[in-house]
Amino acid sequence: MSPLFNRQNGRGLMMYRIAFLLSALTLFRVAHADSPVIPPEYRFDSLSEALAEPEIVYELRMKSRSDKPLTTIPREIDRLVDLQRLDLSANAIQSIPGFLTRLPRLHVLILNGNHLNSLPRLLSRSPQLKHIEVANNRIGEIESGFSNLRQLESLVLSGNVLKSLPDDFGSLEEMRVLIANNNLFEGIDERIFALKNLTTVNFANNLIQEFPGTVAKLERLQELNLSGNLLVRLPDRIGELSELRDLSLSQNRLEGLPRSIGALKKLVRLDVRKNHLRQLPREIGELADLEYLYLGENELESLPSSLCGLGRLRQLHLKRNQLSRLPVDFCQMKTLATLYLDDNCLDHLPLDFGGLKKLHQLYLSGNRLRKVPESIGDLRELDKLILSENQLEALPESIDGMTNLRKLYLDDNRLSQLPDTISRLSKLRILSLKDNRLSRLPRDLEGLHGLRYLYLDRNPLEPGELERLRQALPNTAISF
Repeated sequence: MSPLFNRQNGRGLMMYRIAFLLSALTLFRVAHADSPVIPPEYRFDSLSEALAEPEIVYELRMKSRSDKPLTTIPREIDRLVDLQRLDLSANAIQSIPGFLTRLPRLHVLILNGNHLNSLPRLLSRSPQLKHIEVANNRIGEIESGFSNLRQLESLVLSGNVLKSLPDDFGSLEEMRVLIANNNLFEGIDERIFALKNLTTVNFANNLIQEFPGTVAKLERLQELNLSGNLLVRLPDRIGELSELRDLSLSQNRLEGLPRSIGALKKLVRLDVRKNHLRQLPREIGELADLEYLYLGENELESLPSSLCGLGRLRQLHLKRNQLSRLPVDFCQMKTLATLYLDDNCLDHLPLDFGGLKKLHQLYLSGNRLRKVPESIGDLRELDKLILSENQLEALPESIDGMTNLRKLYLDDNRLSQLPDTISRLSKLRILSLKDNRLSRLPRDLEGLHGLRYLYLDRNPLEPGELERLRQALPNTAISF
């Protein structure tokens, strides 16, 4: 998962932190997807309690006390000979002691959020380790010797200062999950291409400038995240990743996608937001399993007609591009549930726009629309419609066909009146009409009995209209 934010302001920093936490949670789930569940009676949060019954301790978690975090790993832990999982996250531990290698059943070692500077060679004396997490430390070096960790399946290195991997890293034949986002890698280490069992690779938010074609050697790869790097192009051989299901490339400098991307027949999610894409290859329409397509904040002026053939697409994000029109067959995407077209240059919508009958959320703000087609009333499953910041002078009478509409935003348009049929939207909860030219609203508003918020700020309402609205909608908060 890559952050969608601008680090130049406070709100952006908050969004970054939220994105980072969500990303950490996702990485945890990926890294431990196949870990056995340890029953509660074998899990301990206190070392003293664990030492009282060492023979039944399978899991020990010692999180930091704010007044006294651990700076060293307690030596008594080596008495827990049946320990399988050790979590010492969020402390101030500076090194990994040798006595941990005397725990013969230890499979999972978690040391996230400490003060480690390196991963020592001594870990190679614990060949039974399957999962290691050392995210958010100060690690700048992984010492050689990892080749002995023949059973290691997942390694989480996020949030450190790593620039390279050890020479023998390619010997980890059982490795399936490698998470190394938020480091200082300037390239994808060629050693990982020897790890034939890798299914998940995450090098997001590094300094990577080139994506080597040798990635095609990872024949079992299902998830690849290279968001937040410095990539300008993708290799043609990316199409050879036949098992790939999730490809994240947002926040790079990509100017185009290779035609071979159409060979990724199992791809479900493609994220190329915040790049410099000017056009899409027609082969993108061959991604038969694609459900989520993120193309926002690029430089697209048009879309290939082949895009309309994506028969399973559920979410399409196209905000902040330069689109002035949509393909003729755009409304053939019958499975679309969420559509972002905000902040483009659209001055009209296809007449058959109502053919997108599965739409649940529709974002069209920040365009140049003067009207919307009558067929929009056919969007009966629509829950949220945003048409703010356009040039609308009227709404179609058919608007009452959107019987499940709950949120309607029409701010900053040129509306001088609303159709009487709007009063039939009985499920409407929010109606926002700020910055229009309304002097009065339709008479029969009692039909909007579910309306909770009505925003009329900066409209030239005639005298007495506000009081009439308050009487007609006694349970509605009206902002004027």
